[in-house]
Amino acid sequence: MLLGLSIKLFIREIRSGYLTSMLVSLTLAITIVSGISLFTDRLEQALSTQTEEFLGGNLKFESNKNKLQPLLKDLDIKDSQFMEMALFASVIFSDKEMQLSSVKAVDKSYPLIGSLELKNSEGVYSTKSNPKPGTVWMDERLQNLLKVDYGDEVYIGDRSFIFTDTINYEPDRASGNFSFAPKTIMNMSDLESTQIIQPGSRVEYNYLFTGPENEILSIRNFLKDIKENGDEIEMLDEDSSSLGRAVDRSENFFSSWRSHSCSVIGMYHRHSLSKIHKASYKLCGHFEDFGNENSPYKSFIFSNLLLYNHIDFNLWAFLRLVTTK
Repeated sequence: MLLGLSIKLFIREIRSGYLTSMLVSLTLAITIVSGISLFTDRLEQALSTQTEEFLGGNLKFESNKNKLQPLLKDLDIKDSQFMEMALFASVIFSDKEMQLSSVKAVDKSYPLIGSLELKNSEGVYSTKSNPKPGTVWMDERLQNLLKVDYGDEVYIGDRSFIFTDTINYEPDRASGNFSFAPKTIMNMSDLESTQIIQPGSRVEYNYLFTGPENEILSIRNFLKDIKENGDEIEMLDEDSSSLGRAVDRSENFFSSWRSHSCSVIGMYHRHSLSKIHKASYKLCGHFEDFGNENSPYKSFIFSNLLLYNHIDFNLWAFLRLVTTK
């Protein structure tokens, strides 16, 4: 008897459209939120990759002293890579002009992440290597200011260099103290011969690391122990600089996007469920009108409502769990 009534009530709810609209809204909510979650996850991954490339690695250590190189042998680095660079400002001379430039001296491991896009007399190409000793790469703006062509000589300090390539893109082009002038990249092995770095010179030494998360965390802890005033440690997930704040804002935006879409669909879903509640209460009222206040059918109807709510709560909890991950 109760089974037959259950089937009739279920068919009645389907014909009324309330149950159908509730199921459709819930299915639509899960579909939309899952799609948005997939889309935002892809965007977050792309943003993380671009941010790592912009930073130049997973971890960056900045210091005004060249003190880290002798200490690196104390680090237990098996699967991680690191590189060293020196940043400073210097006037570069050509046979026709002179211009202030932001100079970056890099070692043989440059770049750790990504690749450079360069242009020379043969065209545009990508590379994962550093400048050869005795050569420099420059921004196109600096090339135009110095009025030089490929193969011409330029002078940095006491040393002459051959200009070979124009920099179209470099992966670690983050903002810094010396980013106000057009860029020049040179080999670290040529730095000493220029006699540019003297006692009291304003120079910034950067050390970039990339590798497994456990080794990066170990390196970070080691750097924290030797960190002095003026030194900085930058890591993507805890960077307090403008780059780190930009990453945090993007993550908050993606999270709010998922929550907002879930809330909009949820309001329509709750509206459909309330219609079912009202119809069930109305049916219970008919039993009372006929003097069947203690009818087992009333208990069955309320049990159905509890079942609807239980299913609704569990499905919605699953949906919220998906959207918050």
